Amino acid sequence: MKQMETKGYGYFRKTKAYGLVCGIALAGALTLSTTTFADEAITLNPATNLTTLQTPPTANQTELANQAGHQSDELVSDVSNAELDNAVTKAQETGVAVKQSDKVTHDSLSSAQADLAKQMETVKEATTKQETNTTAINQAMAENKAIDQTNRDEKARVEAINTKGEADIKAKNEAGQAQVDAQNKQAQAAADTMNARLKADYEAKLTEIERIKAENEAIRQRNQQASQATNQANQAAQAAYQEKLAEIERIKAENAAIRERNQKAQAAADAMNARLKAEYEAKLVGIKQIEAENEAIRQSNQAAQAGSDSTNEQRQKEYEAKLAAYNQAVQAKAEAEKKLLNQVDFSIEAKANGVDNTKYGNSIMTATTKVDGSFEFRHDMIDGQKTIGYGKLTGKVNHHYVANKDGSITAVIDSVTFNTYEYENVAKNSAVNKNIVFRIVSINGDEIYSKPHDGETTFKESLNKTITVNKEFALQPHASTPDIQLFQLHDDWIYNTHGSALVAYKNNNDAVPNIVIPSKPVPPTPGKATPTPEKPVPPTPVKPEEVKPTLEPEKQVPAIPEKPTDGVPNVEKEKPVPPTPDKPVVVKPDLKSFIPEVYVPIKPVVKPYVTVPEKVVYEIMVHPVQVKQTPTNVKSVTNSDQVNIDGQLVPKGSTVTWELVNAALKAGRQDITSYELIDPLPDGFELDVTATQTLSPDWVITTDEAGKVSLKASQSLLEHFNAKRDQDVEVPKVSLVGRLLNDAGTYHNTFKTVVTTPNGSYTVTSNTPVIYTPGNDPKTPRNPGGDNPTPHDNLIQPTKTIVDDKGQSIDGKSVLPNSTLTYLAKQDFDQYKGMTAAKESVMKGFIYVDDYKDEAIDGHSLVVNSIKAANGDDVTNLLEMRHVLSQDTLDNKLRALIKASGISPVGEFYMWVAKDPAAFYKAYVQKGLDITYNLSFKLKQEFKKGDITNQTYQLDMGNGYYGNIVVNHLPELAVHKEVLDQDGKSIQNGTVKIGDEVTYKLEGWVVPSNRGYDLTEYKFVDQLQHTHDLYQKDKVLATVDITLSDGTIIPKGTDLVQYTETTYNKDTGRYELAFKADFLAQIPRTSEFGADAFVVVKRIKAGDVANEYTLYVNGNPVKSNKVTTHTPEPPQPVTPKAPALPSTGEQGVSVLTVLGAALLSLLGVLGLRKRQQ
Repeated sequence: MKQMETKGYGYFRKTKAYGLVCGIALAGALTLSTTTFADEAITLNPATNLTTLQTPPTANQTELANQAGHQSDELVSDVSNAELDNAVTKAQETGVAVKQSDKVTHDSLSSAQADLAKQMETVKEATTKQETNTTAINQAMAENKAIDQTNRDEKARVEAINTKGEADIKAKNEAGQAQVDAQNKQAQAAADTMNARLKADYEAKLTEIERIKAENEAIRQRNQQASQATNQANQAAQAAYQEKLAEIERIKAENAAIRERNQKAQAAADAMNARLKAEYEAKLVGIKQIEAENEAIRQSNQAAQAGSDSTNEQRQKEYEAKLAAYNQAVQAKAEAEKKLLNQVDFSIEAKANGVDNTKYGNSIMTATTKVDGSFEFRHDMIDGQKTIGYGKLTGKVNHHYVANKDGSITAVIDSVTFNTYEYENVAKNSAVNKNIVFRIVSINGDEIYSKPHDGETTFKESLNKTITVNKEFALQPHASTPDIQLFQLHDDWIYNTHGSALVAYKNNNDAVPNIVIPSKPVPPTPGKATPTPEKPVPPTPVKPEEVKPTLEPEKQVPAIPEKPTDGVPNVEKEKPVPPTPDKPVVVKPDLKSFIPEVYVPIKPVVKPYVTVPEKVVYEIMVHPVQVKQTPTNVKSVTNSDQVNIDGQLVPKGSTVTWELVNAALKAGRQDITSYELIDPLPDGFELDVTATQTLSPDWVITTDEAGKVSLKASQSLLEHFNAKRDQDVEVPKVSLVGRLLNDAGTYHNTFKTVVTTPNGSYTVTSNTPVIYTPGNDPKTPRNPGGDNPTPHDNLIQPTKTIVDDKGQSIDGKSVLPNSTLTYLAKQDFDQYKGMTAAKESVMKGFIYVDDYKDEAIDGHSLVVNSIKAANGDDVTNLLEMRHVLSQDTLDNKLRALIKASGISPVGEFYMWVAKDPAAFYKAYVQKGLDITYNLSFKLKQEFKKGDITNQTYQLDMGNGYYGNIVVNHLPELAVHKEVLDQDGKSIQNGTVKIGDEVTYKLEGWVVPSNRGYDLTEYKFVDQLQHTHDLYQKDKVLATVDITLSDGTIIPKGTDLVQYTETTYNKDTGRYELAFKADFLAQIPRTSEFGADAFVVVKRIKAGDVANEYTLYVNGNPVKSNKVTTHTPEPPQPVTPKAPALPSTGEQGVSVLTVLGAALLSLLGVLGLRKRQQ
């Protein structure tokens, strides 16, 4: 794998200069060339071919696009007709008024000729009408003169008839009117008599009704008086009845009182008798009881002393039971409170107010916390364009909890401690103002810490400051506190990025009953038996006499009286009132009227005049005519499949054709002296002059330095235009063929047509089609003022990350030799959604390349975990996987494709090629569905240390794009062993006496921080030479400061024995010291870890002793150096021979036997011990 040299936008890239030169000599000396120089702007996409950034449109291109559809000037020619001229002269002689209007322009010769023919018909028609009008006037005037005499004779005859008829009608009407007047007078007299009779009858009925009403009113008054008298009698009878009832109730009550007094007297007598009897019987019983008690006393006194010891023993058992219950309640309450406190959640949140805009970037702040209150605040520093550094503040919120009786928890914040602030610079500060001040401010506005800097230097400072808070918050079960602000952070820069530390608690406990602890019992005091004295027996009592009460007699109760009945008054009935009569209607007489007869005179029949036509002067309008042409032009763009791609997203590098179409020249035109097409092609479009000339042979192509293309009609084409000017003629189409050279390209193209005649020139501008290539940054849409025509388009950037077995990114972190490296690589297709690509582009294929570091990664260990599209499809079987050991092993097609794409994998790499590019394009590329590769590798065994790099490429339709380089570091795993004397000095290759103690120092490997794995094993294994070294003891010390996940810091030099398990096998001499798994699980990846073990042995035999040890870290064995010591044979003392006494020999054997047995016993205990702390 080969890394790119230049870093930009988070990706490593290589800059290249491409010279793209093409040209052809046409019509003399015509050359078209496009050259990209190294100092030109580079695309924002991580491209490996065609990397030039498209320049904005020129002023000429923009101006022409703004004139789209515009026309200027026109092509005109006159049209005449001699026959029409003769007809106009004749019409004027006949009397027709002939006028001439403005010249009329037509858009075709046929239309102009039709206009002249129509004018000819109009002139002839007017001439005929003028002649006809003159003849008709003369005939009408002669006929009207004869009609005048006929009408005078008819008038005299009719006047005589009308005079006689009027006199006869007048006499008849006067006789009829006299007869009608007499009849009407009789009818009026009869009506008056009838009306007088009806009125008298109506008034008599009204008088009778008023009389009956008055009589009924008197009846009502008499009835009211009778009712009042009856009511008074009823009330008097009712009062007498109630008085008798009350007397009866009074007697009943008096008798009840008598019965009550009699009952009380009887009860008192009964009570007195019962009391006297009870006292008598009680005295008898008491005498018997005293006698029985005395007997019992005598018996109990005899057994009291014997039972005293048993009673004391029982009391002691009860005390012990109560004490056990008390201790159990104390323990239960402690465990309940501990559980309550463990169920409280504590969190710290950073509420950051940052800058979020495209000009100054996005500033963020985050916070992480641990259960003990330790926290980390992280923020970035942006100079308005990029991130220049990262800051980290560490500290701790000091707090504790108190469990309450009602199941609630009181959270108490005591103080906040600030430990360190560190700043890591990652880029140069490009801001003009570099005065950065990182400040910590209390909620009261007091400054706790201030650190001015310019953002370009990495530093770390210890704060060691504590501020007092002293806040308490009561939490009922499942209750939470609101956010509690503790302090604020500021950087006082261009835009003050500041944040607040917000603390929150949540009580996750259910409501629990309060555990009541009983009072602690007091030990019992042993009791002694005391003899009970006997009681005195009283004398026998006298039997009492019965007491009798004096009772009162009850009174006689009268009978209940009969309830009175209410009387009913005698009421008179009122008379009925007749209904009010209707008012009479006035009778009107039927009077007749006389209608006189009217004489209608007759009228003479008048013969009308014939109409004399008016004298008409016909006017006609004639006009000269001409032919005008405004031929239009249209531009379109197609791909190699001849598909219209106007407004579409198309592949970079694809071949497109701009088609320039002009409307036909019409008949009636003047000679065409020049016909020219001017097209300022967009930047990034590489014109294929040869293909263009082949498709457009009738045109002469020239270009200028700005890339503007001029296409002029050849001489033969002009002659063809002018050969038959009375006929329409087609203009040959122009096809400009070329390819697109830019990512994120926007290609607008407009052309204009200039037609020249002897009278002038005519210009028309075409429409403006547009096409796009993918690779646009979504933060800068193609059309900021309106809709984005490519809404799914963004940068083309394959990405890769490395993850652990939990799916967490470990990019940039260290790994171990036996680590499995799992890479997630994304083949970026989302920007292609909705694309229109020709078959020619699609068949160049889709390739993903994984270029790993040959020296570090074992390519043969690859495991393809999955290859999936963004919609979840498994596309593994749609791709052909190739393990490429060298590009030379590829077939010519793939080798040429990789070379053309510009990617540069070196050595071994893997590539996945779409088997069916067309189907793959339709199913995933055109839908914008990214492909994610989940790949796992192992490291080569011979790779011991260094960086492990991996990069990805993607080839899309012939275009190459490089991804980011994922880097991991393999540190060298090395350990060391020393042998020390009792003073701690090295005695490597030294001498050790028998019986001396030596210490083997097993120096462990320091596991680095910022690693990509959890620590699951850290074990020292030492194969001691047990025939010469007798294991005595060991210890293990931390070699670095260790920070646990809860924030606890174990300082360097701390004895870690409590976190380990040690095993020693006396039979083999194998010594193992391993750290417990639960302890290693508490060491986060952000903390270093290292330890040295010290093994103390006692030399028990002479000879050379060599020793080495192996450290196991997560299954990786690391062997140390070998240490050697020498033990000489001890000098043999000269012992004089003693007398051979049997008893002495037996005694010596016995002593040696005892010492040997003791030594073996000690060795067994030491050899088999296993410490677990």
